[in-house]
Amino acid sequence: LYDALVKSTDMPVIFDNDANVAAYGELICGVAQGMRNLIYISVGQGIGAGLICDEKIYRGSLGFAGEFGHMTVDPDGLQCVCGSRGCLETIASGPNIVRRTRERLFRDRSSSLSRLASPQKGELTPEKIAAEAINGDDFSLMMIEQTGKWIGLAVANVINLLNLDMVVLGGGVMVAGDLLLKPIIEEVQRRSFAAMSSHCQIVASLLGGQGGVIGAAMLARDTFTDT
Repeated sequence: LYDALVKSTDMPVIFDNDANVAAYGELICGVAQGMRNLIYISVGQGIGAGLICDEKIYRGSLGFAGEFGHMTVDPDGLQCVCGSRGCLETIASGPNIVRRTRERLFRDRSSSLSRLASPQKGELTPEKIAAEAINGDDFSLMMIEQTGKWIGLAVANVINLLNLDMVVLGGGVMVAGDLLLKPIIEEVQRRSFAAMSSHCQIVASLLGGQGGVIGAAMLARDTFTDT
C-alpha cells in the first residue's frame, strides 16, 4: 500500500500505527505538551498504545512496540485473538466490558435492579454502560470501576518499567471520564513504586477522536521538515 501510494501520488508518504500517531498528537498539540516520556492508551474495540520516549515515537526493533492490550493480567483467563490467554484486551476492551456485563446480569439476580436490565435498552454497548454509570446506576458504576482496576494493574506495570512522565487515556470507553480514570489512578497508586506513580500524571486525552488525524499531520510535517 505504501509503495502504491508513493507511485500513484508522486509525493512523500509516511505510515504509522493509529495509536502511535495519537500519542504524537497529544505530545505536540494535546494534553502531553512539554512531556518527554509518555504512553497513550486507546481503549475501544481493542486496546492499543503508542509510546513516546525522549519526545519521539518508540516503535521497537520490528515496529510492534505498544501492544499494551496483550499484556497478560490473568494467566487462566480467556483465549485472546493473539493466541495467548488472559490478555488485558479479553477483559477491558469495549466488547469485553459488554460481555462481562451481560454475564453478570445473567447470573446475579440483584443486578436486575440495574437500568441496564430493562428490555427497552436495546443493544448493550460500552457507551450505554458508561452513560448509566454517569446517571448513577450502581451496577453500571461497578462494571466501570472493575474495568478501571484491570487497566490500572497493567498501567502500573508499565510505569514501573519505564518511569513515565504521563499516561494519556483515550478511545471510546473514555466517555466514562473520571468514573474510569479514578479507579485506574487508585490501582496504579497501590501497585507501582510511590516515587514513580507520584511523578507520573494519568489523564484523559485532550484531542479525543481527532488525535490520530492531528498526530498523523504533525508527524508528516515534522518528518518532512527535518528532511
